[in-house]
Order: sequence, then C-alpha cells, then structure tokens
Amino acid sequence: TAYLANIMVGNAGLIRLVNDYLGPLPDVDRDGLINLLVVDILDLNADGNTRWFMGYFDYNNEMVMDTALNPYSNHMELLYIDNYNLVYNTSGMVKTLTELLTEMVASWIDPEEEPWQNNMFSNFVYHLFRYGIGYNPDTVELNWSLLGEPIISDNNTNYAFIMYLRDLYGMDFPKKLVNARGYK
Repeated sequence: TAYLANIMVGNAGLIRLVNDYLGPLPDVDRDGLINLLVVDILDLNADGNTRWFMGYFDYNNEMVMDTALNPYSNHMELLYIDNYNLVYNTSGMVKTLTELLTEMVASWIDPEEEPWQNNMFSNFVYHLFRYGIGYNPDTVELNWSLLGEPIISDNNTNYAFIMYLRDLYGMDFPKKLVNARGYK
C-alpha cells in the first residue's frame, strides 16, 4: 500500500535510515527487495499463553540460496506482519517495522547480537524516523517516572543509552557498534 511505501522508502524512509545509520540490509536473493508477508499471526507464545505478536523476523530466511543446505529457508529478506497491526495499529506498525529491519541488519552482520542491542539500534532508528536528525528529547519523552515508580521495560534504558552514546561519539557510532567485531 501507499502507506507502507511512505514508511519504508524515500529519503526519510526506514530502509534508508537503517542503511545509513546501521549498515546495509542483507540481499541473499540479489533482488534488492524486502518482502512483507501480511498474515494473521497466531498469538500464542511457546508456553501456550496468549500474546499479541505485531510481527517477526526469522533469520533462517536469510540462509544462502542452496535448498540442499537450507531446506527451511525462504532464501529472501522476509518480514512477517500481523494483519491486525497493519489495519488497526498504524503507529505500532512503524515501530514494528523498525524493530524488524534493525534486527535483520544486526543479525546478518552478527548472528549472536544480543536482544538488548537490537532494541537499542531499533530505538535509535525509530528516533530518527520520528523526529529527524539533530532532535534531542527531554527526559519527559523517555517516560521515566520521577516519582520512584518502576520502569515498565528496558526500552527506556536502551533508548537513553544509545542517545547518550550518540551524543558522546557522534551519529555514526551505532553503525560502528553494529559492525564491531570481538566486543562481546
């Protein structure tokens, strides 16, 4: 749809931001495309509990184009998107696509990338998409409580950390970090 095209491509699209600030997207099938499969994702986790999955990325789809070696790979860049998310939660769609694209790049460069690092890279790119380059949020936008209430997730911590590193080392630091070898 036109909405997805506006999010993904163009000078301020997610693909450009991911390429510029993290690194190139993989292209195992050499067609230059990111495929989106919009489906009704079964919202059960491994424990059988209901949880809403907005989308996911499976690194097995990035396996080399050899069916004998990788019979369960789709041999393409493929993101799975929940149809409910696409229709009823368009703001969540941008965040989901950002998370999936950054995870795709980070896992392609380093399959052992830690989840908190993927989350940090996603927050950085989402910030650029939403606010643009050079915008510095105040602490209110971090959604941290000044009243001593617990922080709901590590998302805020990762966001604050990557913005601190950006300020300290520059806009190209996330790209250097995602491409670093031997830092684990």
